[in-house]
Amino acid sequence: MLRKRVSVKARMQGTGGNRSGGQGNAGFARRSEGFDRSQNEGGRSGQSRGGERSSESRYGQSRGGERSSESRYGQSRGGERSSESRYGQSRGGERSGESRYGQSRGGERSSESRYGQSRGGERSSESRYGQSRGGERSGESRYGQSRGGERSSESRYGQSRGGERSSESRYGQSRGGERSSESRGGQSRGGDRSTSTRRNRGSDREQRNYREERERTRETAYSQDAKEVQEEFVFGRRSVLEALKGQRALNKILLQEDASGGSLNEILAVAREQRVIVQKVPKAKMNEIVGERSHQGVIAYISAKEYVELEDLIQKAKSQKPGLLILLDGIEDPHNLGSILRAADGSGAAGVIIPKRRAVPLTGTVAKASAGALEHVDVARVSNIGQAMERLKEAGFWVVGAAPEAKEMYWQVDYSMPVALVIGAEGEGIGRLTSERCDILVGLPMRGQVNSLNAGVATGIILYEILRQRLSK
Repeated sequence: MLRKRVSVKARMQGTGGNRSGGQGNAGFARRSEGFDRSQNEGGRSGQSRGGERSSESRYGQSRGGERSSESRYGQSRGGERSSESRYGQSRGGERSGESRYGQSRGGERSSESRYGQSRGGERSSESRYGQSRGGERSGESRYGQSRGGERSSESRYGQSRGGERSSESRYGQSRGGERSSESRGGQSRGGDRSTSTRRNRGSDREQRNYREERERTRETAYSQDAKEVQEEFVFGRRSVLEALKGQRALNKILLQEDASGGSLNEILAVAREQRVIVQKVPKAKMNEIVGERSHQGVIAYISAKEYVELEDLIQKAKSQKPGLLILLDGIEDPHNLGSILRAADGSGAAGVIIPKRRAVPLTGTVAKASAGALEHVDVARVSNIGQAMERLKEAGFWVVGAAPEAKEMYWQVDYSMPVALVIGAEGEGIGRLTSERCDILVGLPMRGQVNSLNAGVATGIILYEILRQRLSK
């Protein structure tokens, strides 16, 4: 009986011990589980709530008063502080050192908001692709727009408005009270100050006036040379000197105004000996004729045909009884000269006399306009038309001038004697002194509104009247 009680007591003590031991184990397990829950440093995929602190909550959300040193993919709300919120959004009173792809709102401060927008009272040191509004200050707003009271040191492609100050606005427009030190491609308006405006209306107008002035120079002061630009010429000191020594027929020599020394002295000496006209022109004119090639200050125009001496031409005309010569006074159009040469050849004239000055020389254009007649008609060049007329009179020629004020019509004159027909430029006619030296003046009847004929046409009419009379006898 006693042994049975001891056994029962022992069993009861064993059961109690087991219970207490089990309770101890359960309590330890509960404390361990609580510790694990409260001190879970991993916590990577879970949620942290209440007053928990999580050093890294990468994929979860941080709410309440949490502090997260890195919340890369989540969202930070409330009073959170996030040193780097790269892909999320920062709201409220957040501070973000780098919010590259997000948006910064409210009282945020962003040192670099490259692709976003900066609004409100933000300060952005570099807002390259966004827009800066309000009271912003932008050190470089290259592609955006600067408005309000902004200050931009370089706004290359945008527009600067208001009271802005821009040191370089290359492609944009500067308006209002702006100050621009260099506005290369844009326009400066209002009270702008621009030290260099390369492409503006003023410069365009100056360039246009310069081109028009060059055209007027070509057509007036140097009209003769302008017509010969496409003709044959040689340039360079050695080339011109060899052309002179080779007895090539030269219409004239152009000499640069400020050129001197060297072989130019020899060129001038040979030109005087051969009675070649030398004309001094500006360097710009020389460059216009030869382009970018080096002319060394001298250009010589080559005649399309050799000229003959006046005496030789007179003897040739006298051998053709009765002789016929044509003397031109002031014909400057190469097409008119070519037409006169054709009429001279067709009417049987011995040759044509032209002055060295104020007249078109024998050029390629003249040869083409004559349709081959230049090869069959001799041409003499004289320095003085008046002296040539006196020499013709001495040789037995009657000098007949065509003039609108003539009292006799061209068919009323007897052309059976040797004749030297004088033709002047259309519109102007022959000069006063030339008219006074003529033996006879003849006119052509006019009934239209135009008071003159083309010089080539008038010459042809009179020449064929001379030919008609001579053929009729």
